[in-house]
Amino acid sequence: MQQKTKLFLQALKYSIPHLGKCMQKQHLNHYNFADHYYNRIKLKKYHLTKCLQNKPKISELARNIPSRSFSCKDLQPVKQENEKPLPENMDAFEKVRTKLETQPQEEYEIINVEVKHGGFVYYQEGCCLVRSKDEEADNDNYEVLFNLEELKLDQPFIDCIRVAPDEKYVAAKIRTEDSEASTCVIIKLSDQPVMEVSFPNVSSFEWVKDEEDEDVLFYTFQRNLRCHDVYRATFGDNKRNERFTQKRPKVLDYFVFLYLTKDSRFLTINIMNKTTSEVWLIDGLSPWDPPVLIQKRIHGVLYYVEHRDDELYILTNVGEPTEFKVILDAPCSHLGLPMTVFHKTDSEDLQKKPLLIHVYGAYGMDLKMNFRPERRVLVDDGWILAYCHVRGGGELGLQWHADGRLTKKLNGLADLEACIKTLHGQGFSQPSLTTLTAFSAGGVLAGALCNSNPELLRAVTLEVSTLCLYCLWNGGGNYIKRYCPYQNIKPQHYPSVHITAYENDERVPLKGIVSYTEKLKEAISEHAKDTGEGYQAPNIILDIQPGGNHVIEDSHKKITAQIKFLYEELGLDSTSVFEDLKKYLKF
Repeated sequence: MQQKTKLFLQALKYSIPHLGKCMQKQHLNHYNFADHYYNRIKLKKYHLTKCLQNKPKISELARNIPSRSFSCKDLQPVKQENEKPLPENMDAFEKVRTKLETQPQEEYEIINVEVKHGGFVYYQEGCCLVRSKDEEADNDNYEVLFNLEELKLDQPFIDCIRVAPDEKYVAAKIRTEDSEASTCVIIKLSDQPVMEVSFPNVSSFEWVKDEEDEDVLFYTFQRNLRCHDVYRATFGDNKRNERFTQKRPKVLDYFVFLYLTKDSRFLTINIMNKTTSEVWLIDGLSPWDPPVLIQKRIHGVLYYVEHRDDELYILTNVGEPTEFKVILDAPCSHLGLPMTVFHKTDSEDLQKKPLLIHVYGAYGMDLKMNFRPERRVLVDDGWILAYCHVRGGGELGLQWHADGRLTKKLNGLADLEACIKTLHGQGFSQPSLTTLTAFSAGGVLAGALCNSNPELLRAVTLEVSTLCLYCLWNGGGNYIKRYCPYQNIKPQHYPSVHITAYENDERVPLKGIVSYTEKLKEAISEHAKDTGEGYQAPNIILDIQPGGNHVIEDSHKKITAQIKFLYEELGLDSTSVFEDLKKYLKF
């Protein structure tokens, strides 16, 4: 392992002469430089970089997630001592309730981007890009830099802000709720700020300042949801805009993005997917020089580059351990499967309470558990909310992701089934009161469960979900056929399903969702004929929203439609819950 790590870092020695004077120390030759990094990583057991050591708690939370997950084996009977009402916790909930009643819903839907640079804070106020002095950031005393309405977009908002080193320019990426396309505007800062130029379809962008104190903007151009080309541009009297480098990977699932090191010394061009990465460095003092390769792509090797005090720091999965926490082998018994469960502490007979299960399990991403007013409303109305952190997600690290992707995707399905059966076995709800919700790639597992174990569920809500892998990937192979929701539909009883789709979704084509819905209805109809009179067929609803895209913000209409569907399918009275929704969501 140590030799492998050393060989990986040894590749740095070929790049050092091209990185500028700051990388060349008088008493550090090329060989010693590689040894220097090797020794450093060898001493740091978990491959933590020196420049990140001042934030160890972040790494621990990201991997250990002690505050929001627990093993199924830790689920205890309903009458637990720790389920007694806790006044302190209830007081905290009441504070949240008061805040919801007094603040508009918009504050929860879009996180306002805020950047501090020099003595100013740059942010969005209304439909304008503004800045104010740092000490006056909480007041209404601000300077308007740009009115977003000039772009003539429908409900635009600022997604990212980058300020040039000397604050001569500010760049802002602007997009709308119903599109993933974005526009980058360049604002010249002066007594009368003015938009100098705008670039369409920009993904990532960063500023550097060259040896002549000229601001240079590097940016990536996005085409068909992919970024391959890097451009650079200058403004003012010396305007230039050119393709800096063409980093087109042979495999199209690689994505190119830019990142400025924390000390703003180097710009990194990152070419990566979920398993493999490659990083090129641009010297911030010599941005016109060619980029320098740190280490070419090696399948299965991920690494990230930082810089501090004239030295590079590399965080990588080369060697052991590849995690911040040692992970056991994939749990066949599912005893190591984490879940998060919410319910009112004063609830009695939880077996008779409705249960809403959330699942994702894809792309190494954590299942979203951010606060939403409608979730609080459901808990107040007696619902149990369960979050199943199945394999394929990122909750337990890289291996947890690897154990639920590609030819191991069925592990995620097995985990989801185990979660639901464990909840029922421990007295949390029952199949006739159990519902499931999934978004995007989470729909693969939700749809697969509807085919394999429909008796576990009463109703399902799916949003922009991947349901027809055959349509998406033109077949995909024999293993995919084993779990593809579309290809495994058969005549049987299904739970009721509510599907939300958007016309302009570029990630999950509407054609696949429509094909899934039609085939599901046909299978249900065939099963109803075989069953005979008296059979109550499930409801299958396809709600196609005009416009919109894969990452559109939640709307009041969509939220109420989904909750109404769940209440009707479970035969519950929704009068009080909709009154609370109107109050919290301000509609």
